[in-house]
Amino acid sequence: VDNDSTYKTNGSGTSFSSPMVAGAAALVRARFPQLNAVQVMERMRITSDDIYAIGTNSDYEGLIGTGRLNMLRALNDISTPSLRLNNIDYNNGLGVKAYAGDTLSISMDIINYLNIAKNTTLSLSTSSPFAQVISREFAISALQSIDTLNNSNSPFQVVLTSDLPSSEDLVFRVDMIGDNYEDYQYFTIESSPNYVNFRTGQLEMTIAGDGDLGFDRDGFQSGIGIKYEQMNIAQNIGFMLGTNKAAVSDNIPNNLTLNTSDDDFNGVRNIKEYRNGIAQNDARSILSVPDSIIIEQKAIADSLSDFIIQEYRIINTGTETVNNLHVALFSDWDIAVSYTH
Repeated sequence: VDNDSTYKTNGSGTSFSSPMVAGAAALVRARFPQLNAVQVMERMRITSDDIYAIGTNSDYEGLIGTGRLNMLRALNDISTPSLRLNNIDYNNGLGVKAYAGDTLSISMDIINYLNIAKNTTLSLSTSSPFAQVISREFAISALQSIDTLNNSNSPFQVVLTSDLPSSEDLVFRVDMIGDNYEDYQYFTIESSPNYVNFRTGQLEMTIAGDGDLGFDRDGFQSGIGIKYEQMNIAQNIGFMLGTNKAAVSDNIPNNLTLNTSDDDFNGVRNIKEYRNGIAQNDARSILSVPDSIIIEQKAIADSLSDFIIQEYRIINTGTETVNNLHVALFSDWDIAVSYTH
């Protein structure tokens, strides 16, 4: 690179940029021998040039880092701080869970790797249609170099919408603006899956929002089956209801070789855990079958007893009476020589 910031040799890609960054890191370490490796990296990152206004870079806002290496500034800027967010934690009041309708409290460690940060405000935002930030700012009067601060006493708060899908990535951005300083950092929270692993006493079982039991996906995926004393005792499990042998809706296994199951139920409301009753473990969801039947599913248990109560409230939303309705649970127990059962 000539002194007019032009390349003497044509080149592109990481093969060209990597040695430049490595060389800059060596110069920064020589200029500031007291810095550790992370601080050297942060110095080069925070002193880089913003290039989002160049060409089509604006199409990738926030996705190509802080910009282009500025070796001169990295070697001479002795005033800028560099704040990074670590150990990001969220809680809906029951634990590290994120269900539709929840209010999340979000806390994090804020560490300053470089020079003192003064009068800095952290602002939380999101472009997700499934989240609304209701407490968005955290102010820091001063944070010394290599000091860490946590905002757990004044966490960010976010309300999740009632139509939040399960296992949805919610992307958040924290802007950090202070005296002669501006930076940002993204982080992601994934909403809770549409199943719950109940663990009570020595008994464990997966319960899914669409009525699946044991596993939420074919192939024994997304679940733990039924376990007792940490041993599998059933994997092929299901729920069924019908009025005769030709009119049955179920999610029981249909192929024991491919480990697939019927999928006759539609999810209406994803599963969600509650703590507003007597039971220490309480999960509820709503599912339906095509012929105007709504099923309110509720699983409850305490933390010591070796049983789980499955409760189904079946509602006929149609105009015709449903006669001779039968309901059952299916389980193929894996006890002793399981393939003989």
